[in-house]
Amino acid sequence: MAEPGAAGDRVTFTARILGNAGTPSGSVSFDADANPIAGCGGMALSGGVATCTTSGLAEGTHAITGVYSGDGTYGAAQAGPITQTVTGSASAPSSSSLPASFGMDSSSYM
Repeated sequence: MAEPGAAGDRVTFTARILGNAGTPSGSVSFDADANPIAGCGGMALSGGVATCTTSGLAEGTHAITGVYSGDGTYGAAQAGPITQTVTGSASAPSSSSLPASFGMDSSSYM
C-alpha cells in the first residue's frame, strides 16, 4: 500500500520494466480502478523506467496498475494493483510528492 495522500496532493507512480535480453522499450499506462489516470497514459520508458505524477485522484481508495505496452522483444504485461488512499481535504504543499512505486519483470509474462 502506498502512503495516503489528501485530495489535490501530487503523487508519483513509477514502473520499472526488467528483461533478460536488453533494456525494454515501449510505454506504461497507469490506471486507477481500471480507468486511465488523466495525463498518465502512454508514458515512455527511459532506461526501463516510466513515471507519472498526478494530483487528479478523487477522495477514496484506488487500485493502481501499470500496463506495459510490450516491444519487439518483451510481451505486454500488467503490474499491481497497489492501493493508493486519498483523503478528503488537501494538505499543505510539500516539497516532496508521495512516492508509490511498483515493478514488473516483463520476461515473466511471455
